[in-house]
Amino acid sequence: MTLAGAHNAQAPVKCIDCHIGAGRKDYLIVKAIAAWDTARWIVGAYKDPKTLRYPLGDRTCLKCHPDGGQNPVVERTFHNAPYHRDPRNGCSDCHRSHLEAPSETRFLRLAMVKPLCDQCHQATLGIRGDRR
Repeated sequence: MTLAGAHNAQAPVKCIDCHIGAGRKDYLIVKAIAAWDTARWIVGAYKDPKTLRYPLGDRTCLKCHPDGGQNPVVERTFHNAPYHRDPRNGCSDCHRSHLEAPSETRFLRLAMVKPLCDQCHQATLGIRGDRR
């Protein structure tokens, strides 16, 4: 299952609820892109983009998850640790919306997350960077 699919299965969350962004500016930009895409589709010139042309960032996640993954009920959770509130990583760096991943891992894929973990945990993991 995907994170997007899980959101839809647990509550009436539609694709557009995330893809419209978090504020008025996001809304207007996304609508303008959609209008342009529609016009290109009508004339037969539309191609699916390989990436988002207007990345929506963490603000889209935080409009529904304002705690940023912190859990006030369960003390020992990943995002509650002060050293895991690192602004270098965004929500989607670890929690990818449209990639298949187990719900038990909170839709994390080891191949994507481990390099991010390694950046901070080099000494703990015994990984030494090149020290010239």
